[in-house]
Amino acid sequence: MALSIVLEPTGVNQQLNQGTATGYSTQSGIDWGGAAIQDVITQGGYRIEDIDAILSAGRVQRTITIPMRIIGSSKDDLATKISLLSTVLARASRYAPVDLVVTPNGSSKTTTFKLLGGMLDGAYDFLDDISNRWIGTLTLQALPFGYGAKQTMGSSGSPLVNAAGPASFTVTVAAGSEGDVLADVTIIFQNTVDALGAVSVGVISGNTGWLVGSDVTGWSNGSGAGTRATQSVAKYKGAAAPSYEILTVSQIDEAYKQTFSTTDFPVNTPIRIILNADDLSGSISNRGQNQFRLAVTAGGVTQYGDWVSVPPGAGNGTTTHFTQGLDMGTFLFPPGPSGSVAFSATTTISIQMQATSTSPSAVAFDEVIFLPDATSLLAEWPLSQPAANTVIRIESDLLYGNADGSPQTVAATGSHIRFRGTSRVGIWTSALPLANTTGDITYSNVKAWAEYTPRYIHLAPV
Repeated sequence: MALSIVLEPTGVNQQLNQGTATGYSTQSGIDWGGAAIQDVITQGGYRIEDIDAILSAGRVQRTITIPMRIIGSSKDDLATKISLLSTVLARASRYAPVDLVVTPNGSSKTTTFKLLGGMLDGAYDFLDDISNRWIGTLTLQALPFGYGAKQTMGSSGSPLVNAAGPASFTVTVAAGSEGDVLADVTIIFQNTVDALGAVSVGVISGNTGWLVGSDVTGWSNGSGAGTRATQSVAKYKGAAAPSYEILTVSQIDEAYKQTFSTTDFPVNTPIRIILNADDLSGSISNRGQNQFRLAVTAGGVTQYGDWVSVPPGAGNGTTTHFTQGLDMGTFLFPPGPSGSVAFSATTTISIQMQATSTSPSAVAFDEVIFLPDATSLLAEWPLSQPAANTVIRIESDLLYGNADGSPQTVAATGSHIRFRGTSRVGIWTSALPLANTTGDITYSNVKAWAEYTPRYIHLAPV
């Protein structure tokens, strides 16, 4: 089978390499434009997780050049054939790309380029005038990467995970179809019982064992001499959560701590940590006076997060208090530079606490959620929550309703959901936003599955 180059398969569906007496025919010397993209990536200045942001910020485009011959059955037919290409390229843009699908000779694998525009470059000469033929170059501008065939893993009826979070699932990508760079990944999910108020999704490319979350119930007591208790309230994960109460005002206490191994988090991967906590004071005036932070220690180096508090408004002001999800900052495991020697020790996370009140209340610490900062997304529905069983799509860093493609009006943070090859995805959902004045965050049962589209610097492998 000859080389196939199809322009806009769902529109004009024009084969650009017909190889017939009349029509379109490509010539030797096609340049798919991969070298310039390869140069940006391999110069060594960026992590693979950062490449998309760099290319986007610089409005980097791929330039494809195709030497071409167009033969018309008449002068009018030649003009019609040239006009068809020019019209398609004129309406292509970054907001509405046009597909160019390439299948090499003898291959079953396609590469789709997303065209942003282009032009036909050729001089008018006697061939046009006498022979009704045009010879020149078709120059195309496209998004930086070529796209392979989309792979679907799981479905609503057969999800990759069906559990209360923090949950995880593995997206298994067939060998040879991983792509050259991080793939375009869509995570599709739905809460099966609760409304949807918040979701966090994270992934570390190629890693199938990173730690998604840690229940503070299993942490050790720290060195602090304050009062510890188990809060047996059904709203907490596992029906209980440890609490800590400061005895000495303006003193920093270590409430709880936990040691993590080198397999929990890869070196030099920034991790954003969400801590679910509840200030047990029902009074607004007392609740905000408890402050806590995380300290991450390894090899004599400690990294501290900022001091945070449960929002004073997380309750009715007199008796009721609500569990909140709090951003504790971004940390490296281990903290500090890793150097040229492989890190083989452990890392300890401590919850440190201080109070500015003479009669501080206890704070319950429920769950720690880990989000790889470069490849994760955290979204909240602060005004109204989608009903249970609403299917939501996360496409890189945007969220849509799966049924009708409606954009979701959410408050979102994070980078993007992309990875390369078989990887573990962590997901956690709550029926309410992380910080709210109407109720506790929850650990909702969630179904999730994925779509994986590999991306290539050059053509997909034959």
